[in-house]
Amino acid sequence: MKTIILSLLFLIPVNYNIFTLENKKLHPVHISFTTIEYFEKENQYKILFKLFVDDFNLILNKKYDKNIQLSEKDWKKSYVKTINSYIKNNFQITDANNKSINLKFDNHEFKEQAIYLYYKSEHKTNSGKFRILNKIMLDLYPDQKNLLILVFKGKTKALQFNRKNIKEEIVF
Repeated sequence: MKTIILSLLFLIPVNYNIFTLENKKLHPVHISFTTIEYFEKENQYKILFKLFVDDFNLILNKKYDKNIQLSEKDWKKSYVKTINSYIKNNFQITDANNKSINLKFDNHEFKEQAIYLYYKSEHKTNSGKFRILNKIMLDLYPDQKNLLILVFKGKTKALQFNRKNIKEEIVF
């Protein structure tokens, strides 16, 4: 499952240099990736957020007035509460019946300059209609782009969010 989600994240071409260590201090592109996949047999959604660690640290510290420095060696369970609060306030998905698909933190991992946040949700969905609000990182950088891939019953759709476009509806 992780392999499917991770491979989907890279279907969208991105300048490789933004993920290499040569740009450790500053990366030229402000972008996040979100992948949502529905597993019908389990009535479960798996959601993955991929964010630049430096940007995510910056927004968490700015929003919550805390001194958070996300890294594998300094990971604290208390970070999850702050991360969940940020995600809940800046990302929402509802189904055709206007029922919220509630996200539950599952795991995290660090790769190069990114943090991967894994969420899941038990939620039965028959219709392929979704409304998505995605404001992740949009109040940090004016050029921030949020790319989202949604996989539902074998079909894939992609969206892009920015400051002028924070809400979208997808119909499969």
